[in-house]
Amino acid sequence: MGMKGAKASRHKVHSLATRVDLSRRDFIKQSALLVGVSAMPLGILSLPSRRAHAQTLTTFDYYISPTGTDSNPGTLASPWAITSLQVSNTNWSKLAGKRIGLLPGTYNVGSMMENDASTGALQIPGGSSSSWTYLASADASGNYSPRTATLNAFANGLYGGFHSTGPGVYDGPILSHVGRWPKPYPLGYLTLDGIVFTGFSYKGIRIGGASSGDGPVITGPVTVQNCEFTGQGFNTGDGQDNGNSIWVDPFQPPIGQQGCLVTNCWFHDNVWEGGATSADHLNAIIAFGFTTECYGLEFCYNTVVKSGSIYGKEGGISGVNVHHNYIDATAYAVYSGCIADFMSGGGTFNGLTHPSSFHHNVCLSSGSGAGSSGGMMFPTLRQTAYGSGYGWQTPVTIYNNTVVCVGANTGAMVFDAACAQDNSGLGQLRAFNNIYASNAGGSWNNYGNFLTTVKSPAVWDYNLFPSSGVTWAIVPDANNFSLCTSHSLYTSAASFASAVAVGGGIAGIEAHSVAAAPKFTNTGSYAELYKLASGSAGVGQGSSDGTPSGTPCDLGAWGNGATQIGCNFTSGAQTINTPMPPTLLKVA
Repeated sequence: MGMKGAKASRHKVHSLATRVDLSRRDFIKQSALLVGVSAMPLGILSLPSRRAHAQTLTTFDYYISPTGTDSNPGTLASPWAITSLQVSNTNWSKLAGKRIGLLPGTYNVGSMMENDASTGALQIPGGSSSSWTYLASADASGNYSPRTATLNAFANGLYGGFHSTGPGVYDGPILSHVGRWPKPYPLGYLTLDGIVFTGFSYKGIRIGGASSGDGPVITGPVTVQNCEFTGQGFNTGDGQDNGNSIWVDPFQPPIGQQGCLVTNCWFHDNVWEGGATSADHLNAIIAFGFTTECYGLEFCYNTVVKSGSIYGKEGGISGVNVHHNYIDATAYAVYSGCIADFMSGGGTFNGLTHPSSFHHNVCLSSGSGAGSSGGMMFPTLRQTAYGSGYGWQTPVTIYNNTVVCVGANTGAMVFDAACAQDNSGLGQLRAFNNIYASNAGGSWNNYGNFLTTVKSPAVWDYNLFPSSGVTWAIVPDANNFSLCTSHSLYTSAASFASAVAVGGGIAGIEAHSVAAAPKFTNTGSYAELYKLASGSAGVGQGSSDGTPSGTPCDLGAWGNGATQIGCNFTSGAQTINTPMPPTLLKVA
């Protein structure tokens, strides 16, 4: 067996396997999500705040064209071919720390695809703190122009393109940044900007390879911004693992610095093994911990339609900030989840401390219907997993989300946030200002629309939920529980609050919450449809920090300071309407 065959076999085994200022400052200091302003390269992100699409570069160091040639000097007049983005190419050694412009057109990379989970058709090296590698779309004049360049992996009738063995265990990504294969190269300090990815199968982009032994843990920042991911497909014979547009492998940035940022991207019309009505193992973005701790991730201002969920797989994931995303999973009758898992505990992972937050997201689910693969439906906002040894270990804040269940069968599991009882997550769950709207009562397998342990919450108040058909679930101990056998259901906020207090948890749960149906404006498109209408329940009934001492604000994703949710660009005939460019968190 050759090296490539050996790698494929290894991967087959692997597949089995605001306004809340204080909390934001703590989050920045402890979870290492944001890079200091002084360390950011000028011209890549605007200062003093990072804006996802504020690219101001007008020239590049090298240019690549669909009609270019490797022997060219890489200038605008004489650009390289796309093969220059392969480690084996003589031009590749010049890329680290440089600005590379992809001139307009479609780059057909299907014949360059690999039958391997980590090896991309193209590989891109990282740069340094003073000189980031930057790969972006450009116009014919050589200036930055988002989404003029398309990387297309469909070829020979196959999603993921041609490879010598045909469809098989896995189809490789279009672009990889793993640091090792086929030879070592620098990781981190990389920005991918305004590129369209289409025609891929298992992965569109893979960032990191430590979980499968194909690269070191990434410590330097990586940004994917303003990109579009569409046209993913599934071939008969492809490996049935988590198909995704972006795979993010273990990141461990220094405290106070950015890890992986995916922002202002549009994911739409992607299909995986379950077909058009199932999001089974389909993810727009997946974060993977597995055997190596992963933290320092920020996924924000993205629009996800018919592309599955934003997903955290396996244990060891903490220090994530998932915010201001619009995720529509209503096309799916099966696995209609939006933000799933992000479990921090489980297996050998203990003592994790990086705090996480999930806020200002609009999540649309079809609920839990018949035929959901044995009844399984990934919840919309979920923080733990099944079985013993699992539980959220770190501080987590879930606030100002709008979760809408449109299905007619059973309601969505809005969030499952049971902290393990013997670590830093105990008493560190804060849940407030969330809206849950549903035209269906109940929950998947009667696990409740909200699930926790009695000693997990520090704050749980100022939420809006239907006046009937809602259930809250309590599991006795997240270190040793199974959702299938051990939980108690409560059909009113009052009885749930009483059970938490009697069990030794906090008092006053849901004391200021609202049992009513919200009225949305239903104007505009995407996330804008879910702004609260004047006079609706939830208007002015929230608290900026979830406590009575906080500033009054609206409930839901558009309350508490939000001005944009989802991405903000036009691509093709489809306009993503949002009012402002994103302004991400500032370093305190």
